[in-house]
Amino acid sequence: MEIEYFIGLGLPPKDQAFFNRLKRDNQFNNRPLSSPAHITLLPPFEERNEALLIASLDKWAADQTSFSLKFKKIAVYKHLKYATLVLEPTQSEKVKKLKLSLDKWLGWPLKERRLFRPHLTLASRVPYFKLEEIKVSVRALELRLELEVEEVILFRRFLGSQWTKYHFSPFSV
Repeated sequence: MEIEYFIGLGLPPKDQAFFNRLKRDNQFNNRPLSSPAHITLLPPFEERNEALLIASLDKWAADQTSFSLKFKKIAVYKHLKYATLVLEPTQSEKVKKLKLSLDKWLGWPLKERRLFRPHLTLASRVPYFKLEEIKVSVRALELRLELEVEEVILFRRFLGSQWTKYHFSPFSV
């Protein structure tokens, strides 16, 4: 059975509950999202050596320093047949620097992830004819998120199943 991973940041408990409820109530999504609310740093990938990945992630995280991050910018990622609505960080240079450091540390080819921007997904697979209506509804919520970034989380799933928080790699300071 194939296993996929992605790396992200967790949310404070109050915000985790709110965004999970937003996803569960399926207010904006055509289908339920398959992961707990999170900020994606590195999109899904496959890895053959899980133990080595975890050890490498822990070693990298031990050299990282905590920082504050605020999210309030609503953005739209357009795809061929649909769109994704996301919340992006206002001080994106901090989280972009973290993502680039992790990419470099893992030594993976950056080509396919170069344009990827860390974000919190609000609605996925939105048909273009519903996009404006959903954007208005999302903006009306005046969503804000503030968090202290102190660790990264390795999420894992067996293909076709739900994502789970699998391993936590804390920062040193």
